[in-house]
Amino acid sequence: MFSTATDGGSVTLGADITVSGLNLSSGIAFSVDLAGHRLILNADGGDGSQAGSGGNGSADGTPGPDGASGVTGVAGGTGLTNNGILTITGGTLEVSSLGGIGGDGGSGGNGSLTGPSGSGSGGTGGRGGQGGAGGIGILNHGTLALTNSSLHLKVTGADGGAGGNGGNGGTDTSASGGDGGSGGTGGATGTAITNHGTVVFAADASLSVSNMGGGPGGDGGTGGHGDVAGGDGGAGGDGGAGSSSGAPWAGTTTQVHFDANTGDSSEAIAYSDTIGHAVGALQRTITSWPTRSGHTLAGWFDAASGGAAINTSDTTAAAGQRLYAQWAFASYTVTFHSQGGTPVGPVPVDSGSPVSKPDDPVRVGYAFTGWYTTADGATAWDFTNSISGDLELYAGWVTDLPTITTTSLPDGHVGTKYTTTMTANGGHPGYTWTISDGSLPTGLSLDQTTGIISGTPTAVEMRQFTITLTDANDTMVSTKLSLRVTSGSTRPGSTDTDGAILPDTGFNDTGTFFSGLLLLLAGATLIGASRYRRRRS
Repeated sequence: MFSTATDGGSVTLGADITVSGLNLSSGIAFSVDLAGHRLILNADGGDGSQAGSGGNGSADGTPGPDGASGVTGVAGGTGLTNNGILTITGGTLEVSSLGGIGGDGGSGGNGSLTGPSGSGSGGTGGRGGQGGAGGIGILNHGTLALTNSSLHLKVTGADGGAGGNGGNGGTDTSASGGDGGSGGTGGATGTAITNHGTVVFAADASLSVSNMGGGPGGDGGTGGHGDVAGGDGGAGGDGGAGSSSGAPWAGTTTQVHFDANTGDSSEAIAYSDTIGHAVGALQRTITSWPTRSGHTLAGWFDAASGGAAINTSDTTAAAGQRLYAQWAFASYTVTFHSQGGTPVGPVPVDSGSPVSKPDDPVRVGYAFTGWYTTADGATAWDFTNSISGDLELYAGWVTDLPTITTTSLPDGHVGTKYTTTMTANGGHPGYTWTISDGSLPTGLSLDQTTGIISGTPTAVEMRQFTITLTDANDTMVSTKLSLRVTSGSTRPGSTDTDGAILPDTGFNDTGTFFSGLLLLLAGATLIGASRYRRRRS
């Protein structure tokens, strides 16, 4: 999975795995989520082989040959070579680069058993092989960042091989046993991290290096036995020397400390040559640290407040510098969706503050019911709530058309003052009345604000027309009506010339005098006719 790492790629472990080293090429940015598991990079060196023993003395009185030296153990390799940008998070990275154990020395050969000149002495045991040196745990030329994870390095030199045992002396005369071989020297320690780039530990990442130090020397070989007639036994071999301890770091070891400046002890450490490189490495690899609720990171500064901002182009030597995060209140955006109404623009709001309620939008034919967190209007937004992130609100609407309740108009009469009022309900009051088609009878007019039709008709006629009502939300409704104007004779219950309504008596105050006069004349005529008939008779 790592041999085909591509730029911008990533991998998440599903179990502990062991691989024989990892090499990330230059120009490749790659991330590994350990997901609580262990990634083991193994570059241990192989053990040296044991030397062969010396053979027995071949002729009478010939000493036994010395044993051969053991083979040196193989040095450890490099566990991780990083030339790119590698981010590791959420688990344990173990890198092992142990040296191989030195091979044991061969045993000395036994001396020959008998002969005219006596038995041969035993051969000296072979020297133990040198232990393999520890390798390099991590060789970094790029950017390596660890967050919420632990790095454990093992780069110890290996044990030296044991010296070979001395050979036994012959048995006929006083032949001596061979000396034991010396133990092999322990392998030199390796280097945990050789850093020529930037290494970052953040968000509780930790580093541990185990078994630092050279390998111990091998044990000396046992001296051979002397002959039974009193020959001396051989001396035991010397133990091998242990190798000195090494340093866990090589190359760039200067630290830059990043203080989250949030009132706790949270910090990151970068090993880098310049402050700018350290800042750049942190920004490129670790986006989850630092964080502060309700705030955004304003940048890194050389003081907890005020001070100078640090950027990636800063070439100041690291020299143990401490940098501080400085914070700004997060600003979020509240977006208003009018859903067919007049537009309402987005509003920026500081974290922890409420958003002010905007002016209500307007939608023709609808009444605005409020702002909601979903388009279906399921949950109303409380404008006293604090804002903690970007928010989208949706306008709610219900149908709201005004209705003209006037369905007919009374007749008018020529020469008689006329007045009547149009009525309506619903919608948004603040009505405007207009004649949108046709016209009123001659002499009448419509007040656009009050809806009153008034005036004095001047001609007998029937007019049909359309009256349109527009409410305060510009919602329009219309109705067709007609108005008839009759002659000047006023019918019972109609409007008189002074605007008064007369009772239904069959008479009105116009022409009352003439009606009475006609009655008198008619009565006089009847009386005169009656007298004339009596005289003739």
